[in-house]
Amino acid sequence: MSTSIEKAVTAIDGKSLAKLAMEMTAIASPTGEEGEMGRYMAEQLERRGLRMQIQEVSENRLNVVGRLEGTGGGPTLMFNGHMDSSYSGREKELTGPGYKTNPIRKKFGGEEWIYGAGINNMKNALASYLGVIDALHKAKVRLKGDIVVAAVVGEIEKAPVDEFQGVAYAGYGTGTKYLVSHGGVADFCIIGEPTAFTIVPGNMGSVWIQFTTYGTMAHTAWAYRAVNAIDQMQKVIAALKEWMPSYSKRRAYQGIEPPVNIGAIEGGWRWRAVRVPVQCRLCIDVRLPPDVLPIEVYYELREVIRKLQAKDASLEVDMEVYSSNPGTDIPHDHPTIKALRKAHRAVFGKPPKVQCSVYISDAVHLNRYGVTTVNYGGGGRLRTGGYGFDPLEGEHQSVKDMVRAAEVYTRAAIELCSKTRARP
Repeated sequence: MSTSIEKAVTAIDGKSLAKLAMEMTAIASPTGEEGEMGRYMAEQLERRGLRMQIQEVSENRLNVVGRLEGTGGGPTLMFNGHMDSSYSGREKELTGPGYKTNPIRKKFGGEEWIYGAGINNMKNALASYLGVIDALHKAKVRLKGDIVVAAVVGEIEKAPVDEFQGVAYAGYGTGTKYLVSHGGVADFCIIGEPTAFTIVPGNMGSVWIQFTTYGTMAHTAWAYRAVNAIDQMQKVIAALKEWMPSYSKRRAYQGIEPPVNIGAIEGGWRWRAVRVPVQCRLCIDVRLPPDVLPIEVYYELREVIRKLQAKDASLEVDMEVYSSNPGTDIPHDHPTIKALRKAHRAVFGKPPKVQCSVYISDAVHLNRYGVTTVNYGGGGRLRTGGYGFDPLEGEHQSVKDMVRAAEVYTRAAIELCSKTRARP
């Protein structure tokens, strides 16, 4: 098996990976507009001889699933990646090169980087998956188990609420939830989210809650005798601000405190500021450790509001959950993690970092359907140093890291899919 691994790893072509990534990044595919990107992935997988399955999640939104069949008897490994990007390339306020769909390839200090919307999250991984298939073909490596490449729609953290409806808001796992309920089966899965080569077995979940307060209509001249919905919401904000640090400390998971964010507020009529606002809405994002369910947070916050109303009879508040995604975690000695640890050490010469994430990926849905999933990707390293996201430059990706990710994936795939599948 070691000979097969080295042959396949040697066959990985960095120029081909960069070309694929540039082509993908040139295709605008914000959430709800993944059709062209889906057709591109279907063409690439079909060209490589994979058995195809196209899932029409909704009009012009295609999950594309390719299966490289093994000789039989081995487990199936899925490489899952989302095609939707956080940015469309049309946002006027976002001017950095990493927010646009005309990809730029630059050299800095002898290292090549690609800039463009979606390259970091996560078209670089989709290119690396294709690199794995190419390497296996070139090295003429046949595995016992199958390899599935699943390119899905609608992963970006978005959710419909009130007037914000339709495919542009249908994210948060829309594609992968459709995938696993319509035949997207596998034993294991690796998702190449931009983890900067950190193994992420656990993903926190989230619950989004909207609070609405109410007031009474009045002209500014008589505002003193009206109830202002924004003033009422300030009371809710104060109570939430008191609750947030307590929640994070009580719910710490593996040393990580789940954050809470007040993400949006809207009240009154901007075009008629002469009126007292009769309604104000506030939305928060609460991160959930894998051992906390959305309903638990709902009950906690409902109690916060009830206590507040007990002190202030004038306060009218509605509370609504409009998005919920429970977190998941898998054992750190799972075969997928063992294979990734071994492959990472072979490529980097040292063991990888392993930790839970505070962001959500499609792993939370796959794990719930019994497809044991871990995040591990070559994106996330910043050209300027460190890990995360550069708000000025936008998304960018090292070509070298794409190659290294493909090397780790190839080693892990051969390790996992060369074995006989354990029967339950």
